[in-house]
Amino acid sequence: YLNRVGGILLRLDYITHGQLEQALLAQNASGQLLGQAVVTMGFCTVEQVQQALEVRRDLLRLGRRLVRAKIITSSQLDEALTIQEETGLKLGEILVKLGYVDAMKLEVFRNSAGQQDEKEDLGTRLLKTDVITRGQLLRAREAAKHSGKPIGEVLLQLGFLTHDQVRTVIAAQAVMNRRILNSML
Repeated sequence: YLNRVGGILLRLDYITHGQLEQALLAQNASGQLLGQAVVTMGFCTVEQVQQALEVRRDLLRLGRRLVRAKIITSSQLDEALTIQEETGLKLGEILVKLGYVDAMKLEVFRNSAGQQDEKEDLGTRLLKTDVITRGQLLRAREAAKHSGKPIGEVLLQLGFLTHDQVRTVIAAQAVMNRRILNSML
């Protein structure tokens, strides 16, 4: 369960094992999603659940990237995820122990994947951190689509944010992403 939302909430220290057990019981009784249960029970905020969902999506995306890059196969990823569910070990550690990937190659790949995520998701991160509004993001995305310029550059040109704001958000997200992914891989 450690690569699922509940396990990620545990790893981020947002809930305790006891709270997870209570939420799982409530989930089974009510049919709610686990994220809804922990919020309803007051164990987590909506933002914390959203962060856990993002981490899970990033973790699965990284596994799929390894498959797309032909570093591992789909069946190897499935096997490693199953082992991770059972043991709680990091995904990368499992892949290395099984001999599916070299530790050095995994580290290089992990770092390059983190840098790619930073570039792809800047607008969303700025929105989530209340640096820009949804309207500003939509306007900037439309302008970026027509101009072919990166979203960050368009946001700067439109005056929706400063260079310092972009650098601060990218640096903070890079630190957080590396900490979370390193703890899970």
